Amino acid sequence: ASTGLFSGDRATGVITGASSNREVGVAYQFRAPFLKASFDVQDGSNLARNAVEPSPVGNNANSNTGNYDRRPTPFTSLRIEGSPGSEFQPSKKQESYIGAYGTEVVFGLDYHHSGRSYAVSNEERQVHTFGPDVLVHWDNLTFLAEYRFTHLGRSSTNEAFANDEIASLNGRHWTAQAGYVLPLDDFPVKIEPALRLSVTDWATDIDEQSQWGANGSRDNNAPNPLSLLAQGNLTKGAVAGGTTNLGSGNQIDLGVNLYWNGHANKTQISFQSWKAEAGEAKASAFIVAQQVTF
Repeated sequence: ASTGLFSGDRATGVITGASSNREVGVAYQFRAPFLKASFDVQDGSNLARNAVEPSPVGNNANSNTGNYDRRPTPFTSLRIEGSPGSEFQPSKKQESYIGAYGTEVVFGLDYHHSGRSYAVSNEERQVHTFGPDVLVHWDNLTFLAEYRFTHLGRSSTNEAFANDEIASLNGRHWTAQAGYVLPLDDFPVKIEPALRLSVTDWATDIDEQSQWGANGSRDNNAPNPLSLLAQGNLTKGAVAGGTTNLGSGNQIDLGVNLYWNGHANKTQISFQSWKAEAGEAKASAFIVAQQVTF
């Protein structure tokens, strides 16, 4: 059963897509008191097959040149996490502990790398993602904060595809969320109001203007330098996070969870509102999700 505080993924939690597109690979995990480290290497071929060949930026940024030969580099990831002592080490990490008595604290550090080369355009792309996170459970309160830094390096010997303006892109992304179970001991249903704040910025040196307007219209010529990142599909998408996050911007999620039988039977009700970093684009969604696990 999912222990997520919201039914939608965290913006920082879906930056890399290999975890949900599992391929042939090998993983190793090291455990010690209060510390755990894991290393994972995957093939990456499926991600390459799903990508499209890059096109020049500008007015033609959204056109594809077709499916051509792509050679992936292995997807690699490293995670280290630990607690300040045995009394703070959880038996299982959860985004919500549903008001269970106790205190758990987990600090983590993530690193991911993926890459791909394109035969036709003679292009190389490398994406590095890393950052810290912390999970705190204190009786009725559960708090999670994540920060991720992304670096896209891109080079090409083909002038038709090369563009110095986006030779590299640095991004910063963070999420902070909290849920509090109301202290209603005699009530048959546990009620947990929840809040999530997310900021996604795929290019810190550029104001990414979404191609979508506030009225739902689309402008294909809008300055959107991240089209190559989206086409490269090196991450789970330049469209990253939640249900309504359509690119760089700010998102707020307000919700309430009703636990009928823990995480095995819960109802999640939430409202999401997203606003683009630049331009008039915005989106919102009202979501009702029911989880039943046997």
